[in-house]
Amino acid sequence: WLYQDLCYAPDPPQTYVYPDLDQLIVAVNPCYMPTALDCFWEGSMARNIPHPYHFTVTGTSYSKDFNWGNLDIDEVVQAINMSPIPLNPTLEKALRDNVHTYVRKPCLNPKSPDCPSTASNWNQDNVNVSQAFLEKCKAYATVWHSDLIISGDKWKTDGSSPALQTIFALSSQQNIRNLLHSRLNKSFSLGDAEDLLARWRKEFLKVVYSSESDYQETDAHAWTDDSAQDVIKRSSGGNEVLLAVGYLLMVVYAGIAFVNIRSLVRSRVNVGLAGVVFVILACLAGLGLSALCGLPFNPTTTQVLPFLVLALGVDDMFVLAHSFFHIFDSSSHSVPLSEVSRQCMERVGHSITLTSVTNSAGFLLAAIIPIPAMRDFALQVGICVVINYFVLLLAFPAYLCLDGRRIRLQLWDIFCVGRNTVECVRCGDVTDDNPVDTPRMARSDSTVPISINGVGQDRPQGQDQVDVVQTWGDRFVSKVYSPFIRHPVVKIVVVCITAALIALSGYYATQVEDGLDLTEAIPSGTREHAFVVANREYFSFRSVTIVHDKHNDFTSPQWQKAALEFHRSFAKIGWILKDTTDNGGNFSLSEPFWLEKMIQFYSGIRDLNLYVTATGEPSLYLTLLQKPLSIQLANDPEYRPVMDKFEGTDVIPAERFYVFLTAWMSLDLIYPQFSRPDFRPVPPAWHLTIPTIEAAEPLQYAAMPMYATGIKTSRENIELIKQTRAIIEEGRANGMSAYPRGTSFTFYEQYINLRRHLYLAVGLILIACLLVTSVLLLSVWTGIIMVFMLALTTFEVYGFLGLANLQFSAIPCVSVIVSVGASVEFTAPLCLMFVKVAGSRDSRVHYALMYRFIPIFNGSVSTFLGFIMLAFSEFEFIVRYFMLVFLALLVLGTFNGLVLLPVILSVIGPPPQVVPVDEVQNGAPAIMIKSTVNGEQYGTEPYVVHVSSL
Repeated sequence: WLYQDLCYAPDPPQTYVYPDLDQLIVAVNPCYMPTALDCFWEGSMARNIPHPYHFTVTGTSYSKDFNWGNLDIDEVVQAINMSPIPLNPTLEKALRDNVHTYVRKPCLNPKSPDCPSTASNWNQDNVNVSQAFLEKCKAYATVWHSDLIISGDKWKTDGSSPALQTIFALSSQQNIRNLLHSRLNKSFSLGDAEDLLARWRKEFLKVVYSSESDYQETDAHAWTDDSAQDVIKRSSGGNEVLLAVGYLLMVVYAGIAFVNIRSLVRSRVNVGLAGVVFVILACLAGLGLSALCGLPFNPTTTQVLPFLVLALGVDDMFVLAHSFFHIFDSSSHSVPLSEVSRQCMERVGHSITLTSVTNSAGFLLAAIIPIPAMRDFALQVGICVVINYFVLLLAFPAYLCLDGRRIRLQLWDIFCVGRNTVECVRCGDVTDDNPVDTPRMARSDSTVPISINGVGQDRPQGQDQVDVVQTWGDRFVSKVYSPFIRHPVVKIVVVCITAALIALSGYYATQVEDGLDLTEAIPSGTREHAFVVANREYFSFRSVTIVHDKHNDFTSPQWQKAALEFHRSFAKIGWILKDTTDNGGNFSLSEPFWLEKMIQFYSGIRDLNLYVTATGEPSLYLTLLQKPLSIQLANDPEYRPVMDKFEGTDVIPAERFYVFLTAWMSLDLIYPQFSRPDFRPVPPAWHLTIPTIEAAEPLQYAAMPMYATGIKTSRENIELIKQTRAIIEEGRANGMSAYPRGTSFTFYEQYINLRRHLYLAVGLILIACLLVTSVLLLSVWTGIIMVFMLALTTFEVYGFLGLANLQFSAIPCVSVIVSVGASVEFTAPLCLMFVKVAGSRDSRVHYALMYRFIPIFNGSVSTFLGFIMLAFSEFEFIVRYFMLVFLALLVLGTFNGLVLLPVILSVIGPPPQVVPVDEVQNGAPAIMIKSTVNGEQYGTEPYVVHVSSL
């Protein structure tokens, strides 16, 4: 299949009066292919038809084989004018002025034997490239804009250009299906046609890149409609090695976090491994449900989501596991494991629920972003977070109970063997009705107070000397970090650092610019990336189309007058291409407005006074008026001129508008074929041999093409959108109902309302967090502090975008929205623990840090291990807009949660929600909780027993 077979070519105009000319026009009808070669005779070589067309003129002896290399429109006109029916003056002028052939264009190689003698530089030593470019590159009825095919401005002086561009346009699937049917006489589907086009595009790329060695010092880059999809398809499968390494790091760290080198029985490496596995299974289930819901996968799904969901899920896993360990280790062995699990869920269930609700709300609300890929990603992560919540709530506590039975059976970690060589299956022999006691644990109903750093703590008397603070991390928090962060001087320093961060965030937030470089969205090192880089550097041509819809009164003289002014007003936009300027400084656009061309056409008919032809046949003038032939025009009392006047401007008569539209679309050969207006419904075909004209149906869609150039940055695209929409809004006052289309509007319209979407989503998440916190804890005070911390972290993350020179688009917008929910992981456990302890604010901060610092820290480290793997992604936008933003969130969230929040709670923290069971003397904090199970009292952790009133 040749390009000429599959290319897009507009329907050739027909005269229906000169069949020889009509057949020639059909035979040589060129493909749409803007190229700098059209400035030279060699452009004809790219457009040559497979076989020369044998052209003859009826009534003459003229005969010649034509292709684009030797086609001379002047010769064709002269041949037809020697026939019995010569061309009328209007048609002859249209052909000479608007059908551009190649025989008089300069040759790139004037000495070549193929260069025609009619060429402007035939047999000369060189070619003036600059002059050829200045004379415009013309093809058939179109003049290509230089900005579309030639880069830079140096060509205007010395003919040099850093880059040239050629565009190949393929036909529609419908046209290709018809072509297949006519060629092969078989029925074909649209899918068959698309397969043919896809194969051609694939071969096109092969031809370009297989000929790179022929370009010498010039680089060739190619792009097709499939290029972007091919990149996404190649990258959407994910990097299995990267995924495996990332998950392995998390598994190793989770195991290390729970290891106890002093006791193989007390070591809980298996819990860390199982917790990560549970989160992985929840992620897989979420992806499966997403696929079932029809959400398509993209590079963010396969390369970001697995690490993000694992990082968020592992955070809650650490909180749940640490709480269970503390309760289990401080409880008598006679306490059933189901009761330990119940107490664990009672104490951290609020925290896990709050983090899961805010995280899922954050991702689901991020789905308001009007970018399909980001919306799908947000919904997918939201689904995974919800499933992970139920897995951790239902499955993981059961596994923790199994591990508790292992410990009570004195079995070693992981392999479930020990000195008694009890097999794993024996874990099932331990039931709530048959608890196992071991010699190392003794039961006692009495308690004695002890003190840690001046804070009282009750502990069961008679229990062996196994402190609640068992690990180096616990000892570090209790002995070092807690006293340090509660020191008055440190509090002042922390507040000062926070104020500096807020100031810096505020400054850099003003430096955030809108946009997303397409080069960041395509893997570097690929041919597609090289094309995008070159295209962005050398070409900035944009198509802008203004569409008038069905709400316009096209037939109204007032509307036509306003429409002409409306079209001219776009010349005020600096980037819109213009042709000329008069002395008054008024610009005209490079692309003619269809209504203006239509009015010019009929004004020309009126001025030529073409009432009847020389042979007495009806002229176009009479035909358009649809007058009986027997009526003499001069004596016709119902005569009306072709054109009306409205406020000094020619307009189409309202009652004849759609009749004139049909005739004009069929007869105006002057209008550039490749810039013809796009009407819906399409006006019916008509020609002079048909006695009556069928009126077109009322227009529902009328496209007005324009072009813009010099636009390279996101800010310029956004400004183009704003100026265009401002003109459209002004036109509404004059009855204009229109909307814009084009590349800039497709890819940059999102930025107009993107920040509004961001503010809306963040606001809703903060409100949801306030409501959930207030309801779960019955404390609005706690909710306000939580919301403040979330808003602060989100604001700092947004400021980081400006610091890191990251542009604001749908991708970082999703990341910022997600940071609201993810910040809960750093603040909720500490806040909830703080209100569950009685005593002074300082003492409650101490206990909150003792029991929640390590799980939050472990979650931060595991999250870091997950996010750092994104640095190896082949997509630059994943590295810059996900990894960097999430790492900033991790650092800022950890600082705010483990450094700033304790300071705030120690100063203005909410009151405790604990009513002590036993009265404690001398104001010591009430931390002893007594619960009775089977007649036994247990528990030493400082948790809520009864919730006080607000």
